[in-house]
Amino acid sequence: MPKPKKFRPTCIRQWRHHRGLTLETVAERIDMTPGLVSLVERGLRGYTQDTVEALASAMRTDPAALLTRDPTDPNALWGIWDKAKPGQRKQIMEAAIKLVKGRSNVAKGRSNGRKRGHR
Repeated sequence: MPKPKKFRPTCIRQWRHHRGLTLETVAERIDMTPGLVSLVERGLRGYTQDTVEALASAMRTDPAALLTRDPTDPNALWGIWDKAKPGQRKQIMEAAIKLVKGRSNVAKGRSNGRKRGHR
């Protein structure tokens, strides 16, 4: 018997658990069978854009998050972001911008130093 094709991993199951939904509830919301939803969750069945959008709507998130963001990971950046208040979000953004710009400047400084023969 041939091995079933495995599709790219998603976070669909994590979102369903995060929202406290059963396969049956999600399936009913998007007019699919629970078995088909399960196959998509496990990566044993492909999905269309329409299916991802319907699943995302059923789980009150957006399609990109549904596919890439695990809401059950307490240490993930987005989990921290979701818990932050508006003022804290502003501070997080400012710190991230400084960190990325600082890192970029360090890299530029090193490459410029090498061009001049410095280490």
